[in-house]
Amino acid sequence: MSWLRSRGEDMNSIAVAIGMSKHGRALFAHRPMCAGECMIKFSQDLVLTPEKLPCEVIALLDQANEFTRVSLLVMAEKRKGQNSAWAPYIECLPSFGEIHSTIFWDPKELACLECSPIHRGTGERNALLQSEYREVKKVVESCPHLYDPDVSLEQFKHEYATVSSRAWGQGPHSDMTMIPLVDFANHDPRSRTLFSHADDNCTVVVASRDYQTGDEVHICYGDHSNAVLALDYGFVVPDNPFDEAEIFLEIPSEDPLREIKLQYMAQNNMNTLQDSNGTQTGGRPFTIMEVTSRGGKEVVVPSAARAFARIITSDSLADLEELNRESEVYGVVPFASRPRHDRRKEQRATNLLLALIEAHADEHKRAIQSLEATALRPERRYIAECVLQGELSLLLKASTSEIQRYGNDY
Repeated sequence: MSWLRSRGEDMNSIAVAIGMSKHGRALFAHRPMCAGECMIKFSQDLVLTPEKLPCEVIALLDQANEFTRVSLLVMAEKRKGQNSAWAPYIECLPSFGEIHSTIFWDPKELACLECSPIHRGTGERNALLQSEYREVKKVVESCPHLYDPDVSLEQFKHEYATVSSRAWGQGPHSDMTMIPLVDFANHDPRSRTLFSHADDNCTVVVASRDYQTGDEVHICYGDHSNAVLALDYGFVVPDNPFDEAEIFLEIPSEDPLREIKLQYMAQNNMNTLQDSNGTQTGGRPFTIMEVTSRGGKEVVVPSAARAFARIITSDSLADLEELNRESEVYGVVPFASRPRHDRRKEQRATNLLLALIEAHADEHKRAIQSLEATALRPERRYIAECVLQGELSLLLKASTSEIQRYGNDY
């Protein structure tokens, strides 16, 4: 706060104070505020953006994404020490080892989450970081006056995780920015606190509800599942209302109609995942989540997954042609707008979905049971448990809703 004051900021426009909560550093209201009132307002000069990198660094970067660019800016400012204009803020950023994002978990720890989509997501993120690190090495080796040329991959991952867990898609000139002070606020999925820019030169944060002096001020990092929070931020939320689960459907390689089914799907923009050669694999994941309907909230299997199941369980060319004709009559979502005319054929597709949901649920149960026998440190065991429990809950609800849906259709 003294740093903000020394930079000439109007402290009367900052209605929050920094304190400690059970989750670490946090923001608290230091006076009463009403919903819609400006709680933070300060100069855009305080914000870290990719454009503030030295010109020589910008010239060296080709494909680096904006998180990497801001990471390089933070690394350069760290190297300056107390000579950095952002030194008091940078000293408050997490130290190495304090972020529990799954990108830092070793293979044995990550194996606890093998049945969750976070396992694949973590692998993809680490592959991205390997690629971005090549850009970083090119820069740090070319600019030894700005960086330590021996920056390791693990050090870069820490800087990247620090930035990606704090950067916002804000600002008139940049997609990703780090906003000092604001990023001390903890996450609450129910918060609807708003960021805006009154003009090109200031950042504004508006209260989404009334606050009394001493109330903790939260912001929402996004409507993220625990899997996303664990990967991007290194924490989870109990009973997360935005949790998601996943099932994977695939046309068996031994299916004699496999190529024809793939053609039907391609014609209807239902492509499957591609392998390294660009060939359709015949499989793809589908996300299960809680949605709001006229009857309230319910967990549903996406119609695209049901369409895929109908294609997989078609057992003849004539059956596929019949399914295609039914789809043309109903329109909208290919193969998915209505249950099949033949109840027996619809039951086959439903049974496939139920079997997959049950198999995924059983995997999650076994993974949860095995957590007690693992050597995970407490913070990571808690993250793994919340991710797995949230997904398991959705899978169990999806199984029930799928049975009810079939009964209602017939």
